[in-house]
Amino acid sequence: MKIREIILDFTSLLDVIMIILFFFILNYRQQMQTRVEQAEQNAAAAVAAADAQMEEADALQLEAEAALAAMDSSAQADNTRALLEFSRGENVNICLVTGEEGWRLDVYRAGARIGSVTDRRSQKIGLELNRIFAAAGYAPDGVILCVFSYDSTQPGTRTAYETVTEAFGQIKTGNRHFYYTELDGALTGAEGE
Repeated sequence: MKIREIILDFTSLLDVIMIILFFFILNYRQQMQTRVEQAEQNAAAAVAAADAQMEEADALQLEAEAALAAMDSSAQADNTRALLEFSRGENVNICLVTGEEGWRLDVYRAGARIGSVTDRRSQKIGLELNRIFAAAGYAPDGVILCVFSYDSTQPGTRTAYETVTEAFGQIKTGNRHFYYTELDGALTGAEGE
């Protein structure tokens, strides 16, 4: 047997492999460009949708403000304003302060002291509280949400409490939109322990 020499030439095979590799690289690059363009389009659409929602929210806010302005003189507007004040902590707080010299009422609004009542007669207390409310910007028949806080463990609180609640009743007679709730500091302190 004769050994034949076989000479293989892989140059054409290498060319074919290079062409296929080049095709895959170009195809991959084209896919990446398509994905980048799609991502940019999606981002632009999301920004446009967010802008549209912001415009819609602004329009709704303007509509709500216009509706509130339209019902400005109605009781519903007063109720809404009072509830917004209460939710922001800007309502009236009346604190019964007891001491050796007696007791007094300190009146706060949004954390700032707006007045104090030292008279211990219910009728005078009611008149003085109405004066403080008017000075704070409340209408005589406006909605007032109030928190009355006291500490029932302090000496003299029972008599003061009865006098103050009687004064509140007199205020309510003149303004049926005066509402108050009571907060006994002794009870809230016991719960926290």
